[in-house]
Amino acid sequence: MKNLFKKKDNDNNNKSIDGSKYRASVTFQIIMMCIFVVFLLWIFYKPAIRFKTYDEYPAISSTTPQQLIKIGGSPAYVDVGLYVRDISKFDIIGGEAIADITVWFFFDPNLISIKSIEKFTFDRAKIIYKSKPFSQITKEKLLVRYDMNVAFSLKLNYESFPLDDHRINFTLTNYFISLSEVVFKSSRINLTLNSKLKLAGWKHVYSNVKTGYLRDELDPYHEAGMKHNPRVIFSFDFARVGFRHSTVIIMPLLLILILALFTWTFDPFAERGLPISITSISAVIMQNFVIERMSPKTGYFMISNYIFLLILICCCIVFLINILGKKIKGFYKNIFAFMIYATLVIFIVSFLKPLF
Repeated sequence: MKNLFKKKDNDNNNKSIDGSKYRASVTFQIIMMCIFVVFLLWIFYKPAIRFKTYDEYPAISSTTPQQLIKIGGSPAYVDVGLYVRDISKFDIIGGEAIADITVWFFFDPNLISIKSIEKFTFDRAKIIYKSKPFSQITKEKLLVRYDMNVAFSLKLNYESFPLDDHRINFTLTNYFISLSEVVFKSSRINLTLNSKLKLAGWKHVYSNVKTGYLRDELDPYHEAGMKHNPRVIFSFDFARVGFRHSTVIIMPLLLILILALFTWTFDPFAERGLPISITSISAVIMQNFVIERMSPKTGYFMISNYIFLLILICCCIVFLINILGKKIKGFYKNIFAFMIYATLVIFIVSFLKPLF
């Protein structure tokens, strides 16, 4: 009975304790939140409007007169062009694209035959349909055109996801003729993207063409064991349009953390902040399942992964502070809140710095 009365006395004492000095300032939290949101909008604005990609060009070596002399032979020069009529599938997350294209070649038929030209292929691609060659004589040269439907497997870098822009490469190579027989010529004039083509969430910003050859070392110790096949790379740069992915992925995490930080403004003796901070950790983990569904499958960390881990650590810190809430005064909780917001800004800036 004595223990029961003591317990009741302790409960009454806890209720009578003024917990205001252990509560963080609501005004301070609101001010910090507003400053943080402004910084956040400024930080994400530049990467969102500026094109930046980590996608690389496929391997290609430039064709020089010295290289042609070294290889030998008298190669025929062939102009190559590409017209992209439609892209029926453009799955950046899955790394797939299906395009209706027209490939054309312009060359002297006395120097090279159509049978040699038509053996070209696209790297990392599956040809679904290829028409018979359409040919016509123009200025004593032969223009040969192929209408094709091709499924491309895209090699993309997702390190900056969900703020990523991408370069799509259509790599044309002829493995059945050597550089001593044919040299491919092309330029940006020969590359055309249908002006009426619209891709949801993406905007075409730049096109580029690279010509040269692919060098395969069958025997690295002997020059005779080197293969040199003519190659052309047609590339399109696409910038992500809008803030859908970044908003759906990042904003819920930040909102969860802000709500968790507001638990420091509660009276610790009422013990309302602790269950909310536990819920915030669970909410961050659940949000990660949404992120994984929307994210590409990679073996390396992306910006979205770094932000998730950072928010999770911050929510765990909030939880620990709430456990010790009856021992930490409100002034120090304000300092901890400032340090968390400052840490978030510093880390997010470091993640996004390469995109500026």
